[in-house]
Amino acid sequence: MMPMPLRTLVLVPVLLLTLNLSARGQGPAAPADTSAQQAQKGSWIVLPVVYYSPETRFGFGALGMHLFKFRGADSLTRTSNVQAYALYTLNKQLLISPKYTLFTNGERYMLSGNLAYFKFPQLYYGIGNDLPQENEELVDYSYFRAENKFLKKLTPSIFGGIQWNLYSMFGVDSDPEGVLAQTQPLGWRGYRTSGLGLVVAYDTRDIVVNPTAGAFLELTSTHNSKALGSQFVYSRYSLDARKYVRLNKKGHILALQAIGQFTRGSVPFMEVPALGNEIIMRGYYEGRYRDKQYVAAQAEYRLPLFWRIGAVGFAGLGDVAPSLGDFTLASLKPSYGLGARFMVNKAERVNIRVDYGWGKGGSSGFYLEITEAF
Repeated sequence: MMPMPLRTLVLVPVLLLTLNLSARGQGPAAPADTSAQQAQKGSWIVLPVVYYSPETRFGFGALGMHLFKFRGADSLTRTSNVQAYALYTLNKQLLISPKYTLFTNGERYMLSGNLAYFKFPQLYYGIGNDLPQENEELVDYSYFRAENKFLKKLTPSIFGGIQWNLYSMFGVDSDPEGVLAQTQPLGWRGYRTSGLGLVVAYDTRDIVVNPTAGAFLELTSTHNSKALGSQFVYSRYSLDARKYVRLNKKGHILALQAIGQFTRGSVPFMEVPALGNEIIMRGYYEGRYRDKQYVAAQAEYRLPLFWRIGAVGFAGLGDVAPSLGDFTLASLKPSYGLGARFMVNKAERVNIRVDYGWGKGGSSGFYLEITEAF
């Protein structure tokens, strides 16, 4: 979810509606066939929310997910999913973002990506890993994002392909005496970037939205050039490594993740890697620290409690720096927290998750999402 002032964020679930649209097979069909038919029918999960912050006033919206398999998919093809959320405030601010992971029959192809449009305020502190709280200013702007990957199966566990990213920031409104106007980073009045790149992924996860076993490793390289319509020329390289270990027969899971985001060239200020979000380094406002290089790692312990209720504990370390040689152990920032889980779809292990994280200097954040963080 797009970062908002977490210290003033209140998300209240007012209704949880799970629509299981699967139909039971007719007649004495084999269990495997019945399961496949039900998966192709799909299921919906909808979570309306109410939102309030002093910057936006009251808002309302919904989180949702659709789980399904394409017609003809076998039982070994993992379930595809489409997620979306939308928020609208009394200040006429809007945030809409769908994302998807699709597996074709036999997983011959995997498509994933997300779109986003929002007109929403965001706090800005500048660029660096040791910025004073006094830098804080509220910047209002509109933003459009499109990130799409198209991968082909190369071996049973390895996918390779291309990605295309488009980012556009416009309608920027900031304080003339604030950090943004005074420092004037690249793209501070608005920008558009467009980039193509390569992706290779190793994926043995059992269930994408809530893995209990397997591993995931993705490497990407994207180049933004004027030939593609980008106003700035820069490259981004990223790494995302995950491992899931089943600890016992009670369903206790240890999940591990390490990421790296590395950029070079003329990077617009809002595309500079930012520490903290609902996935990793929870407890930090996204963008509280940002710089051209970013590394982070986390561990999460997941355990069922009773019925559909579960709990997690997580901890991590991360930091940003202008270059790889500028990372130091002394500047690493901690992240830790607790979370509750409610399983709304047992077959696909889909959880509604509520997390609360803490970070350095009293930083904290509340997160309400569908599916696990990673």
